[in-house]
Amino acid sequence: MTACDPESLAETLAILSDATTVRRLAESEEELARGEIVTDEELATAIAARQSSSLWPCVATH
Repeated sequence: MTACDPESLAETLAILSDATTVRRLAESEEELARGEIVTDEELATAIAARQSSSLWPCVATH
């Protein structure tokens, strides 16, 4: 982010003003520090499972 990029600054402020998002980011950093990772294959599987569930009714699956 640069000082000349107001869009990035606005996005950063929106993220930092959301306590839930900040907490989740901190938890993610802690998981990384402990070596807890998700492979790209695991992530793709999780996304596919969510897309096929009722949690994401607006996402078309192919």
